[in-house]
Amino acid sequence: QLQDCVALAKKLQAFQVLLDNPQALDLLCQHPLPPGKKWLVWLKLDCGNGRGGPLSPPVPPSPTRRAPEEVTLVGVYAHCGDTYTCRDVPEVQAIARATTAAVIDFVT
Repeated sequence: QLQDCVALAKKLQAFQVLLDNPQALDLLCQHPLPPGKKWLVWLKLDCGNGRGGPLSPPVPPSPTRRAPEEVTLVGVYAHCGDTYTCRDVPEVQAIARATTAAVIDFVT
């Protein structure tokens, strides 16, 4: 699958990938793109509900710090799956606030 991603990233004007672990970033860096292209990366963040992948606070350094020539951080993805069992709006809002705080802590 990585080779498919490499081919698409080379061919398309913009190709974004979602990473859920630091090893995936290492793999991307082992497959640099041609000059003028960078890997466009979303990081999948686990905010404590086990749905977001193994990246959870504290996390490794930002991919743009680890590999600034190869990677551009596009965004952070967090899933509020623990809202499925909420019984009312205040419960949903509390989870949304906690998720927002986790994302802000992650990016700052």
